[in-house]
Amino acid sequence: MKAMEKCSTTGTIFGMPHDMEWQLAEEICARFPIEMLRFGSTGTEATMHAIRLARAATGRDKIIKFEGAYHGAHDSALVSVKPHAPEFGDVKAPTPVPSGLGVPKGSLANVAVATFNDLASVKLCFKKNSGEIAAIILEPIMMNVGLCMPQPGFLEGLREILYRERRLADFRRSKNRCKALLGWCLGILWRQAGYDLPRQVDRRRLATLGPSGLADQ
Repeated sequence: MKAMEKCSTTGTIFGMPHDMEWQLAEEICARFPIEMLRFGSTGTEATMHAIRLARAATGRDKIIKFEGAYHGAHDSALVSVKPHAPEFGDVKAPTPVPSGLGVPKGSLANVAVATFNDLASVKLCFKKNSGEIAAIILEPIMMNVGLCMPQPGFLEGLREILYRERRLADFRRSKNRCKALLGWCLGILWRQAGYDLPRQVDRRRLATLGPSGLADQ
């Protein structure tokens, strides 16, 4: 609280990078196996940048998300969050459904929807969108539907599919266990890094992002 009181006299959120952000970034990189990170004020901002980075690194537009999962309030994430029964189609091949008015058809066309804990549905997404998938975005433990644990072998199966397809993975709210199991490429470190001041961290491992390892962020 004393640290927060001290910072309150100079400000807590700024439009440009600053020294305190640099110091915090160095501390986080010292504690976690992270090569580069970017701060965001919300989870929406973090997943938006993560998806954009994956698209930039791969040169592909489409992503795979899981039906029922929530990853923020931007167009690429507001797909099949809580679809109604007449709309979502086959459980083995869910139909992308907008999560409200204002989600462009083009955004729907760039999001393939799979069923959590169903590797066959993931493989079908890759088959239907061959050469077009940039990334999979998921919570290793899906929490928007209550608490949906991954079945044994599901996360390992995703890793094998991604290695074979040579695509990226974005693990939102990933924990250390999931990092050790799957955590390469790209991840969202969902932390309250400042007491009641939300700070989400978009973390990335540069060696996995393509020939240059860089994207305009």
